[in-house]
Amino acid sequence: KTFATEGAVAEYTADYEDETVYQKVTQNHVVVLTILLLCVTALVLVKILLGKSFKLTVVVYKFLCCKAGAAADASKSTNATAVSYSNALRRGLIRGLPSYNVLLNPVYREAFRIDLNFAGKHRHVDSVLNYDMETRAEKRATGHNERKENMQIR
Repeated sequence: KTFATEGAVAEYTADYEDETVYQKVTQNHVVVLTILLLCVTALVLVKILLGKSFKLTVVVYKFLCCKAGAAADASKSTNATAVSYSNALRRGLIRGLPSYNVLLNPVYREAFRIDLNFAGKHRHVDSVLNYDMETRAEKRATGHNERKENMQIR
């Protein structure tokens, strides 16, 4: 809004400066926030004065203030206990593969036809390109046959 004189500006701002606190907090766009502030203030005062003797008041207070319920507090205490890796694995708290190495995953090891030694030494799938499956399979087969013959000779 533009004003022709300084007096018009002073008159316009004087209307807003002379408002009381009540007039300011009961304006249409502020009244909802005012009611919410009064309710939260009342609940805080009731909680301070009465303590935890009135559970319903505490529940309403936690709901209005977006605080966690009792169930969340209980789960925090159970997660705080220290559990060793081996105990967690034994109890089934940890499931899945022990590492992110894709070649140690039994599904991929079988699909790529690689042995555990190769998977333990290599981490990337592109190293499988250098892996000679047929030669390894033949070596395993001949090694198995040689061991079998040695067992029969003894």
